[in-house]
Amino acid sequence: DPVLPPPPYTEHHRLFTPESWKRLSTALPRTQETGIPYELELEIVRGDGSMGWLLARGEPQLDAKGSIVGLRGVAQDISERKRAEAAIVTSETRFRRLFEAARDGILILDMQSGQLVDVNPFMIELLCYTREQCLGKKLWEVGPFKDTAAAKTAFAELQSKKYAHYDNLPLRTADGRDINVEFVSHVYRVNGDEVVQCNIRDITERVRAEEKLAKLNRLYATLSGINTTIVHAASPAELFDRVCEVAVTHGRFRMALIGTVDRAGRMV
Repeated sequence: DPVLPPPPYTEHHRLFTPESWKRLSTALPRTQETGIPYELELEIVRGDGSMGWLLARGEPQLDAKGSIVGLRGVAQDISERKRAEAAIVTSETRFRRLFEAARDGILILDMQSGQLVDVNPFMIELLCYTREQCLGKKLWEVGPFKDTAAAKTAFAELQSKKYAHYDNLPLRTADGRDINVEFVSHVYRVNGDEVVQCNIRDITERVRAEEKLAKLNRLYATLSGINTTIVHAASPAELFDRVCEVAVTHGRFRMALIGTVDRAGRMV
């Protein structure tokens, strides 16, 4: 309460947490003995029981002969700054936990150089490369991305547009497996510097399922076309020609051949 007089020194310990009071009560006599100023961030307990922070600075007070005759100092309320710092730490901790636990591969690149500055565990697991094989290298120097020309072109596009998306990018892992990934990159700022976050999702199973479905659809279309041809063909020659046409057009076979068997001559 600003109306009340300041509490006596014997009551000061009640204004601080035990740890902060210990630091302050250690600093005061040391400054008085040595003349070395102190600067401390101290956690305080307000009259209503809420917590806050002070930045306390103190220095010796000297007489005309230069002898220490007392101490003087100032205290600044830094509660808002400490709350902001705590919020940043909490945010960074949450990001790190998400980064470490994500089931997508994540790469963090320097925007200017293209060097990898961080890589999450799932990316290491996905590509079978170690952190040491990735960190500090440019994206196009890392094994799976070693199509240098294409990678440099893609990175230049990212620098220009601040965003890049590749829906089905083929990669080869360190142990020789071919996988398909979705590759999404965007740019954001960290402490005033631009960095690139690349999210890489393994879509190999999805691609294989889509390819299998497309193959089954082609086979169905081929069989359906052949059945229609059988009904409408006027002669065996027309039937053979149209069946081959259906196989190539709907089934996407490179070529189709139908022959009759000469059993006597054992020839087609």
